[in-house]
Amino acid sequence: MAYTLLETQTGDWFPTELSSGATLIDAATLLFPHVAGAARVAPLRSPRSVAGRPDIQSFGFDLGGSTCACTLQWDREQYRQRVLYGQKYVCAHAVTPFVGYVLLHRWQWVLLYKLFNEIAEEITMPVFGKWAGGDKIEAVESRYDSLLNDVLLTGVPFMCLGIHLVYVLDIPDLFAAGLMPDVASAKKVCLAFFQWWVINNYYAVIKKFGTEVVVGGAAIDVGNLVACFVTVGLVFVWWEMQARSRATFAGVALCLCVLWAPFILMQADKPRHEQLQAFLALALAGAGVSAYHYFYTDKDRRVLAVAVVPYLVGLATFYLFGVSSSLAAPADLFYYHSGWCGITDGPDACDFITTNP
Repeated sequence: MAYTLLETQTGDWFPTELSSGATLIDAATLLFPHVAGAARVAPLRSPRSVAGRPDIQSFGFDLGGSTCACTLQWDREQYRQRVLYGQKYVCAHAVTPFVGYVLLHRWQWVLLYKLFNEIAEEITMPVFGKWAGGDKIEAVESRYDSLLNDVLLTGVPFMCLGIHLVYVLDIPDLFAAGLMPDVASAKKVCLAFFQWWVINNYYAVIKKFGTEVVVGGAAIDVGNLVACFVTVGLVFVWWEMQARSRATFAGVALCLCVLWAPFILMQADKPRHEQLQAFLALALAGAGVSAYHYFYTDKDRRVLAVAVVPYLVGLATFYLFGVSSSLAAPADLFYYHSGWCGITDGPDACDFITTNP
């Protein structure tokens, strides 16, 4: 309760200053100067065209509550770049399913929860005119973030990590006694989901402590560091409520810390690629669980052979796109910041947009 009050009633611990409104640039003028009537700075290179109509270089796209003009092109390389690079908001989508399976031991429930979360984000837009817990509609993330990044590339692999850890550490099932179609079982399930939801509120402290401290060539994300401690602390409270072994909790806490590490410690002079950080986190945490499985237990080695597959895929993906750069990162920084509306040279453009009375 004290944590919830701290999270909801206090302001940001490290508030940021808005950039000057004088630096704003109209999005249509920037992206579609031929539509806005401005002098074209550079020709639009498009692999698509309309025969006999070189003046047509964009098409309308209905977003439901707004209409946009899109360049008359489809660049598959750019699509892949934006799936893998930039600010992807996947940190929480890595921690939440991992913790969810450790608590619930039901992959179906965790997956349904993740899908419901994505649906809820969509529903908040027409209902409240905002999305994802109150962010301005202009800061809405790209649609491929919802299923590709949040669920397929992050949620499912980290849920598999949780499955492996539960198997290796013999973490007891909260519902080992079985569930029945009665009120008592319904209350037990609802309580478990509520406890999981409370733990998931760790993510709110990231904005409260959202700053970076540079030490040498390394940048420490203070918000994620605090969120890591909060996550471990809340899971510990839940663990104690279930009167479980602290030795087993130590293994869970260590895995959580390793999972958080790539989101906390980064190169200071490099842009943030959260999806690649998630792949590295999966590989590191998975390596630790696999090593414990192989050297310190007599668990089935065939399970280990299957479990290491997503870890190896994560490591290979991180190396290919984060180290060897098989696919170059986008030259523009459009997706490198949260809350970037594309109408300024800073990440706080959406704060300038207000709703007319």
